[in-house]
Amino acid sequence: MMKYTLCHPEEFTHPRVAFLLGFFYMSILVISEFLNIAKGSQRKSPQELITSYIGFKVITDIPGMYFKSIESLKIKAAVGKITARKGRKSIDNKEVNPWYMTTIYVLSKWFFNSFYFYFFPFCLMYLPLVKVLYE
Repeated sequence: MMKYTLCHPEEFTHPRVAFLLGFFYMSILVISEFLNIAKGSQRKSPQELITSYIGFKVITDIPGMYFKSIESLKIKAAVGKITARKGRKSIDNKEVNPWYMTTIYVLSKWFFNSFYFYFFPFCLMYLPLVKVLYE
């Protein structure tokens, strides 16, 4: 969402608000994963750990299930497959996008690609189990 806002700011009435919504959504996901790891490290048995992860997954999937269940929502029909037709470094976007939004996007993308995508699954699965095994 942040990238699409930077690539196509003309499609939004308030592109900064759309960008912030994407940033807040990503931040909430990262914070909830940290909380999940912290809560998982307090579990005493592998069964408790697995059931807490399943419960966490169900809780995080509730908004998606709710969105899919609403058939009469007009915005679902209006939004199709979104593809960026121009890059965020396009000349048209230089004047519209502030430097701090681009910096936030680049740092968020770096964090997601380098740490969150590759290292977080390791933390989420193995570190709490190692703590349970050593106790």
